[in-house]
Amino acid sequence: MTLRGTERSTHTPRHSVRRSSALVAVSAVGVTTAVLLATLVDTPLTRTLSGYCDDLGSALALGLTTIMLIGRRTPSSDSGREKERAWLALAAVACFWAVAGLASLWVSTGDAVGRSLLTLTAGDVEAALHVITPAQVALGQVVAAVVVTGIAVDTYRGGQGWSPWTVWTTALVTTAVGGLGGHSGSGPAAVVAAVHLVAAALWFGPLAAAIVVVRGDRAWARFLATHTRVAFWCAVVTAASGITLAVLRLDTPRSLVDDDYGRLLVVKAAVLLVVVLAARRLRRVWVGPSQTGGGGPDELSVRRAAGHSLLVITATAAAAVLSGTPPPA
Repeated sequence: MTLRGTERSTHTPRHSVRRSSALVAVSAVGVTTAVLLATLVDTPLTRTLSGYCDDLGSALALGLTTIMLIGRRTPSSDSGREKERAWLALAAVACFWAVAGLASLWVSTGDAVGRSLLTLTAGDVEAALHVITPAQVALGQVVAAVVVTGIAVDTYRGGQGWSPWTVWTTALVTTAVGGLGGHSGSGPAAVVAAVHLVAAALWFGPLAAAIVVVRGDRAWARFLATHTRVAFWCAVVTAASGITLAVLRLDTPRSLVDDDYGRLLVVKAAVLLVVVLAARRLRRVWVGPSQTGGGGPDELSVRRAAGHSLLVITATAAAAVLSGTPPPA
């Protein structure tokens, strides 16, 4: 069986082994993360790290499927191989996402029953799933990640009929639900948090995924032409929703300096400003020239994408800490 609309490419055994090894290696990172979480029991860092890895997994899944959809809209001679790389990377990312979701479920259960994470039982998890929203959200993330893993593996192995839209929609919905039920706040604040999280994921996810998937000057030019337009509006929505959250959660402007939550908001805003200024510079020296063949070699594009992704990771890490810090009473 073949990918719809394309012929299955032929791999040498060595090539297949390298790709399989990469999948195993990235999956091992997810398992290692879970082990590290178990060693950091009953600390705020545990809760922050588990939630952050969960959000990171869904953002990367969104990013990889976004690249597939861009390839559908503007096909090229490398579109088939690019899609193949994306499905393989998606399988690895989804494995990590599933492990992170399990860690979030375990942490949420520990918070609910007030016990050490190392002493929890399956009965504790079952009880938490009946009454604790964050635990239910974490289980939903695990189920979504397992489904995405199955779709990605089946498609990479030649399965027919799966659309990137299926995974894209699944990742989008689970990201939004994470904002609604897995983060601090409720009511209107939770809705705004969901919008904030989705916008940040659509902004960051595709660029980080492109580091692994996109190859060649023309492919980078095609990707950047589409992504930068979407990223601009994602940045606007991220900033606007962040300001709205601050208004909803802070009693007075003085809370920005008096409360831990307010100070974290200031840090997040400062990092966001740095990211936006860096993106503006990259648009001038990289995105514009890439459309006329002057964007530089493929390695330079990878370095630029990696550097900007690290900046965005810093911002999202600040957001993760913020999500675990309760608003002022």
